[in-house]
Parts: sequence; structure tokens; C-alpha cells
Amino acid sequence: PLAVRVVQWGGAGLVLCLAGGALLLARSPRLAWAARRAGLFGVTVMATSVGAYLVSRQPEDLWSMRYVAPVVWALPFALVPVAATLRAQGLAVLLAPYVVSGALAGWVSLHPFVDGPLPRVDQRHLHEDVDRLGQALRTRGVEAAAGQYWLAYRAAFLLEERPIVVPFAADEDRYPPWRERFRSARVVAWLYHPDYPQAPLEALEQEAAAAGVVERFEESGFTVFVVRRAAAGARVVPD
Repeated sequence: PLAVRVVQWGGAGLVLCLAGGALLLARSPRLAWAARRAGLFGVTVMATSVGAYLVSRQPEDLWSMRYVAPVVWALPFALVPVAATLRAQGLAVLLAPYVVSGALAGWVSLHPFVDGPLPRVDQRHLHEDVDRLGQALRTRGVEAAAGQYWLAYRAAFLLEERPIVVPFAADEDRYPPWRERFRSARVVAWLYHPDYPQAPLEALEQEAAAAGVVERFEESGFTVFVVRRAAAGARVVPD
């Protein structure tokens, strides 16, 4: 909504102006050197973070914004010189749009776990879906599983490693020893969930057919392909 955009742009603009004030006040003899030094430190870190982000080859998706997190960490330092010249009430008024826009953005980013101003509780909050998935895997004797990176990350934690779950791509491993356990397991499973579309179901189905899947089943929104390998180490992870 327009009102929210006004607050967002206003908050961003005011914060940039306040941070820029550190440069204007850097030579002020009325301020203690400690305050001026803090301001210069904060501005330098903020500028360096943005500059490095703009020339880096690593940022590739919406999650890349985490690489500019030092801007937020350094902001309090950059505000020290201005804060030293204002009363607390005045500084609070100037920072209010930034704080409000940050709170709104943080809340909205929790989608789909929020519905407007209210939290939305579903089985992903309660991890009942993964509990049922784990029971289904253990019942079938699955020793290890693989899934899209974020699915594997969540499932491995909630299942308490019974069974372990690794990402499809080995270069995304968080704990390499699990890869060896996955390779040596005789009964493994591939996991798919529509909330993690980076691993297309159609591609998994084709790979599953080539690998000789012994069972396909659905559980709590997950599509699971179970593979029983004739020998340990046989390839069963999609590219």
C-alpha cells in the first residue's frame, strides 16, 4: 500500500541522512573523538559492505541480501555522532519510520506463517508432517534419504538423524560424513515436497525409473521414492 511505501522510503532516506551526518560531524571539535571515530567506523563498514556486494559474483537470488547484513550491524555506530548532538526524543522520532518499516518487512517475510497481522499455525510449525514422514521411512527400513537442500536441512534436524537426510548435490553437504553413510546404505529414499520446487518432481520421476525404485508413496505432502540398492555405493542421487 502507498502508506507503507511512504514509510519504507522515508525510513530508508532518513537513516541514510543520519548515517551521512557522521561524515559531516567527523571534523566537529565539539564532539568527542570517540563519537566521531565510531561514526566513521560505521559509515566505512556500511559503504564497504554495499560496495563488495555490487562487485561480488556470489549473489544470485533473493537470499543474497544476507550478504549486506553488515549494513544493519554497523548502523548504530554510524548514528553515534548524530545521537550525540540530539536529544533522545528527537532521535527516536527520526528513527521511527526505519524501525516501523523494518518491523513490517520482518513480519511479512514470515509468509506463509503469517496471515496479515495474525500468525498462521500449520503442521510445518508443529512438524507433524516430518514426524509422519520419518515413521513411514523407518517402517520401510530406509537407512538414509536425500532431498532438496532446504528440505534435507529441515528434515535431518526434525528427524533427529533417524534417518539422516543429505542434499541431492554433494557440494551442498553441511556434514560430509553423512554422504558416506548415504553411499553405503542399501535402502535409501528421495524426498520431494512442492514447497521446495528447486527439485522438479518430473526430473525425480525419470531418475527414479532409471534407478529401479521399489516403491513410491505419498505422506503428509511429501512424495517419496524408495530405492533398494543391490550393492553399496551404487549411484542413486539425481544430478
